Amino acid sequence: MSRKLRRPYFNFAFLLSFVFLLSPLGPALGQDNGGGDNGNGGNGDTQDSGITIDTDGFVRTVTNSKVIPRLDQRRAIAYLNSELPGSLHDQSEKRYISLRRLEEACERQLAEGKSLPLEMKFFAGLTQIDEIFFFPEENDIVICGPAEPFAPDTSGRITSLMSGRSPLRLEDFVIALNGVKQSRKIGCSIDPFPEKLVALQRWLNANSRPTSRSAAMRKYDTMAKVLGPQKVTVNGIPDDTRFASVLIEADYLMKQISIGLTPSGVRQVTSHLAMIRPGGNAMQRWWFVPDYESLTSNAEGNAFALDGSRLKLLSEQQLANAQGKRFSSDAKIEATARFSEQFTEHMDKLVQVHRSFAELQNLIDLIVLASLIQSPETNTNLAWQPGLLGDLDRYPVVHGNSPKLIASTANAKSVGNTSVLGLVAGGVEIYPRQLLQQFRTGENDAELNRLRLAAQPGEENWWWDQK
Repeated sequence: MSRKLRRPYFNFAFLLSFVFLLSPLGPALGQDNGGGDNGNGGNGDTQDSGITIDTDGFVRTVTNSKVIPRLDQRRAIAYLNSELPGSLHDQSEKRYISLRRLEEACERQLAEGKSLPLEMKFFAGLTQIDEIFFFPEENDIVICGPAEPFAPDTSGRITSLMSGRSPLRLEDFVIALNGVKQSRKIGCSIDPFPEKLVALQRWLNANSRPTSRSAAMRKYDTMAKVLGPQKVTVNGIPDDTRFASVLIEADYLMKQISIGLTPSGVRQVTSHLAMIRPGGNAMQRWWFVPDYESLTSNAEGNAFALDGSRLKLLSEQQLANAQGKRFSSDAKIEATARFSEQFTEHMDKLVQVHRSFAELQNLIDLIVLASLIQSPETNTNLAWQPGLLGDLDRYPVVHGNSPKLIASTANAKSVGNTSVLGLVAGGVEIYPRQLLQQFRTGENDAELNRLRLAAQPGEENWWWDQK
């Protein structure tokens, strides 16, 4: 006797992403193009793709999240030949930058009504800061690190040709100097409105019955609409600047990877969605913080070395009460911690694939530099103080629309017959004073003093390579 087969029913684990992508793009963020009357426009600097921000502050993505931008060799060579001086076409293991002379060169350009050339805007191709040296007798600060020629990738983002990283940007340094001087914390967060969390929970309580796969999948768009757009907050810096966009873009991209909407591009880094198991409703919170393997200074306080990945991902579980207020939970879910651990462990590979993470590393280096310059503890050894570079009214900072809201997005997978709600929150948190407290003094004085002697500024250009 045959048995009638019953139609299978499912509850699905679903992951709503409380994040968005923010990257400098076109007129919405004041496209930074090289020429122009005040150093902001022209033909040298292409736009960085990612999002648009309308006049109401609503952010929309415009790129394909599953396509990783690449460098086109033919176009890169053409860009080098047309936009960069021949002296910047070669890679350098150690390039030195005199901040005093760079600022003076910028002042001359602007005084003559000229735009800042690309070599100034991008620190002569410097891709990270390895050492910082104070020279009070020369009224100068010298920074050094690896440097490469650069060109736009297929998405328009300026990219270093050998490592695939992004060069440091002078405008970001200007923002860092002002942020460190005025704020205790620099960062961003993207959060659901509490009343919308309450509305979502009510909707879930009324619509949590088992259902077919196709019907369950249709619910995700509805849940995103119930939750509605979310609020973005930027701390410590102007929210309409490129600096702010880098913070939020990196956070957004990490969340997109976590919910499986964007591939990590690194075999060892899988999505959190792939790891998730039934375990009740909870909110996963991941956030970026600075992470140096070592920060060292000499006893004189005029030589500093930075070493390590610059960046790590932390995690915690959160719950929400009846009013939609979120709070930390003591519970630890293995998948949440494992995602942050694998992300941190393979950060060196991730930054080679996703340049927004490398740009976040660059911002952290610049915040360390700015903190040393602004710190009362180091000012006794410092004669140079930024003029133009410390003045937001004088330096031609590009301003665009302020990001305020982003729509919720969702991804889903089947996890047995148990309903799991995983809400993703997070952001970026940088406390400049805490970074300075991490410097260890006197551990490597002889080497730091030797490096400082080799970095002695010359009498000509504002940048030079190690001889």
